Amino acid sequence: MNDFSVKKEKETGIIRLTGRIDSFSAPKAEQEILGLCGVQEELILDCENLEFIASSGLRILLILNKEYGNVKLINVNPEVYDILRMSGFPQIMDIEKAYRVISLEGLEVIGEGANGVVYRLDPETVVKVYKQKNVLEELDRERNLARTALILGVPTAISYDTVKTEDGRYGAVYELVASKSYAKLIRQSEKTVEEIAGMSVELLRTIHAAVPEKGLLPSMKQTALARCEEIRPYLPKADYVRLKEFIESIEDSSHLLHGDFHIKNVHAADGESILIDMATLCTGDPLFELAGVWYTYRSFADLDPDNATRFLGISPAQAFELCDRIIGKYYGDDPGLYLRHIDRIRLIAYCRLLRFTAKSKHYDPDFREKQILHAKEMITMYLDRITESEG
Repeated sequence: MNDFSVKKEKETGIIRLTGRIDSFSAPKAEQEILGLCGVQEELILDCENLEFIASSGLRILLILNKEYGNVKLINVNPEVYDILRMSGFPQIMDIEKAYRVISLEGLEVIGEGANGVVYRLDPETVVKVYKQKNVLEELDRERNLARTALILGVPTAISYDTVKTEDGRYGAVYELVASKSYAKLIRQSEKTVEEIAGMSVELLRTIHAAVPEKGLLPSMKQTALARCEEIRPYLPKADYVRLKEFIESIEDSSHLLHGDFHIKNVHAADGESILIDMATLCTGDPLFELAGVWYTYRSFADLDPDNATRFLGISPAQAFELCDRIIGKYYGDDPGLYLRHIDRIRLIAYCRLLRFTAKSKHYDPDFREKQILHAKEMITMYLDRITESEG
């Protein structure tokens, strides 16, 4: 073990480790590391160039942890991390893995969800890059959600590696051999809108048939009530009251919901449909899921017809047809249920549109004002229709 150095950053000294800590180098390593440790609130060991650590090196870490009680290891390579993990060290000190850095330049965008963009890395793998930078906890959360969905019988890919982009964002790597998104299948005329609608409904029914353990996932009904509160300042008081009462009247269902179901979030591989974005997994009445379909494919197009082309890569006409066919096929065995729910689906969709527009910082102010007004008008209209039909 050699080439130790200390870099002071504010009140924290970072000790950089280089080489191997084995039975031969451990005595010198212990002496030099302890000699570099000063009085500090947190002891940070940079392990970027640490190639190997034996049990004698682990003993040094235990001594440091006992002495300082706040030891942090950063940039730990996968081989050293596995040794630490199998020895239980992540449970007693803060350990950050080193992540492979990738470039996104020239990569094909094959999907996009609420939290990230999916790129094709190579013929066998894809990477979901999160839009925010500090998302390691969210990445682990989504990985756990994917495992939950898989156990419940929902076909999904599970991340097997974490990487970093050149601009500091994190990505989750998945194996998706020779897969294509539903959007790409439509664009390349490999599947018709009718076929994709049928595949979508089949997958949605598989998702909704699953019933997770109570309390395991967020409730979409509670999310909808929270959204109702967010758009309260934009609604007449009477509409807000009616909207809240309507949401509260929806059954507290335990059906599994994807929460962000659209053709860029579903891939086809070897004849099987696979979900690739599980961050929005939740439970609730399926009408919330179908409202998400209307929200994505139809609501934006009222004032912005090219939205489907920009976001989904298909024509507005294809988006409209896909939306209508998915909802129609979902209730195909019960036309009465379709007629009862379609206005409810649209109402929830326009609530989401109003919330999204009100929170967006990317719209032109004039367009933003027009879309807020339009969403409010649609909410009032569908509230009136629902009240009339139930009266």
